[in-house]
Formats: sequence, structure tokens, C-alpha cells
Amino acid sequence: MDTRLPFGLWSAPKLLTALADAVQWLIKEKGVGFCIHYLDDYLFIEPPGAHAEALAAATQTLAELGIPMAPDKVEGPVTCLTFWA
Repeated sequence: MDTRLPFGLWSAPKLLTALADAVQWLIKEKGVGFCIHYLDDYLFIEPPGAHAEALAAATQTLAELGIPMAPDKVEGPVTCLTFWA
């Protein structure tokens, strides 16, 4: 069974977006108030004090789905994001 989308596959962007949309919906169903995604990155915006629960819900959801998370890409809670070019 293939577990990766081949580079150059014409349907890969649509499949990746459908999967990311489903994961976003599942995370929101777990109680995360604001969650958006861009490709395979997710952004959660929560009021002060609710960030730990949101991150725990997202981490648990991804683990249940078998989707790996890069711990070095997790940032927060912060009031200013740093983007590296």
C-alpha cells in the first residue's frame, strides 16, 4: 500500500487538501476554536489560557490518525510568530 503521494501526480494537491481539510475539521470537533491550515501546516489561535488544551487536542488527534508531527516546528504559545525565509 502506498503511504505517500508521488511528486508530480496530478491529483496530489487535491488529495492533500482534502486530507488537510478533514484533519482540520476533526481538530475543530475536539474543541479547538480557531484552526486553519496551509498545505500541511496548521495555525491555532486561542484566547490566553486555552492554548495548552488546543495544542493537546491537536496533538492527540494527529497521533490517533497516525499523522507524524515535527516537534521542532511547533511554536507557541506566542504573541509574535517568526518566519524564516
